[in-house]
Amino acid sequence: MILPVFIYHPDPLKTSTFIPSDQVCRVCKQARGFQYMGPVYPNLGNLIPICPWCIASGEAYSALALEFSDPNLILNDQNDQEVSRAVKDEICKRTPGFNTWQDQIWLSHCADAAVFLGACDGKTIRQEHAEVLPQIQEDYCGEHEVLDEYVDELEAEAGWLVARIFQCRHCSQKLVHIEAD
Repeated sequence: MILPVFIYHPDPLKTSTFIPSDQVCRVCKQARGFQYMGPVYPNLGNLIPICPWCIASGEAYSALALEFSDPNLILNDQNDQEVSRAVKDEICKRTPGFNTWQDQIWLSHCADAAVFLGACDGKTIRQEHAEVLPQIQEDYCGEHEVLDEYVDELEAEAGWLVARIFQCRHCSQKLVHIEAD
């Protein structure tokens, strides 16, 4: 079964935001094969299951007044330009969020929100996303930290440091946000 297209979160199965499920969606009242496992705002406890189609269409937002990302945590881009209200609405009301230990930060670039690619470990950063290494050095390594040692500590989900990779929709530059437990 093909999921709906999410511009800012293109592979929500890879990021485990949706899981296979035979549960009936709280919104459309259908068992559609998947349920949402990401954050909701406000946090209303065990509101799940919600299907991907009700998130993509905005029906989950309309029916339950839920957002899937916090609009205040969609960061300004590299030139401190804020993304438009329309983009924030797309991310918050019609795009699945992703699980984090702390607040879900959504990066921006070229005056638009970036595409969330997922979490990755240090080996994957070196092999597939090496262009973020200077950003890690500048933004996350302390004066006395060695970049290679810091990157070695990164894990995809279970470690004490997790790197989340984003990519600009316009210039394809990759970005990283690292969170610690």
